[in-house]
Amino acid sequence: MTPIEKWFPLIGLAAMFLLGSLGFPRFVVIDATLRNVVIGAVISAVVSLGTAGWAARRELRRDERARTEARKSSAAVVAAQLSSILGYQEAVARVACENLRMKSPSGADLEPWQGLLPFIGAAPVAHVDARDLAFLVLAGRGDVLGEVVAARDLAAGLADVVQQYSDDRKRLVSSLPSFPTSDDDRVLEFTESMRRLRPQMDVLNMLAMDVAANAINDTLATLAAIRRFRAACRQVFADPDFLPMDDGSLGAYEKRMNALKVERKKAFAKWVAARGRSEQPQNNS
Repeated sequence: MTPIEKWFPLIGLAAMFLLGSLGFPRFVVIDATLRNVVIGAVISAVVSLGTAGWAARRELRRDERARTEARKSSAAVVAAQLSSILGYQEAVARVACENLRMKSPSGADLEPWQGLLPFIGAAPVAHVDARDLAFLVLAGRGDVLGEVVAARDLAAGLADVVQQYSDDRKRLVSSLPSFPTSDDDRVLEFTESMRRLRPQMDVLNMLAMDVAANAINDTLATLAAIRRFRAACRQVFADPDFLPMDDGSLGAYEKRMNALKVERKKAFAKWVAARGRSEQPQNNS
């Protein structure tokens, strides 16, 4: 029985009462007592319907608030994951560029693979659950969802490049003959017997440059994703103060990455000039 059907008897009685009141005694005969009963039932029904409607609306509002809080919690989780990704990318970019500036004790420039040591420690697991981003799709902001997922994938790709560089450098160093090193295991100069490994060294040099370039570009992309994600969340939740972040800190990240990008390009050009190449290798972005 539907909610409407259960009120049919009372509606019928009300109709009978109205017909009697309008002067149709041949169809309906209602005495005063029955009329009062019908009136009371109708009033009770109306009050009950109003109370039920109010309770239903209150329950709907409570459910909506609960859903909104759940979505806000999911958004906060995603924001924390994006911050972790940003920290990892920025650290790799900074360390890579600092190592590419290293010089030998005599002041000579080192090749990229000489200066950039293997990275120690595993990359943070950047697990962004699609369920935490469902509210963006429901709000029609799938574009922002795409940027967040892209930031996650960039972090995973950077971790792969970092691991590949570290493994390849260890293999190269293990295959070198006796060579002078610094206290932190940097190869400071070449010997004649190292010339046979020049092709492997050049590949490793390019990979070292790629580590720095990828980390810088990925950091800038994640910064953009964080800003867009925050703006979308504030729009979806109609809360201008949601996900408070220090815009000054985000701006400092961006300024630092742009400076490192210039520095990395100078290091690349210096290495190419030192190798006497007429053309730059690919992937000099």
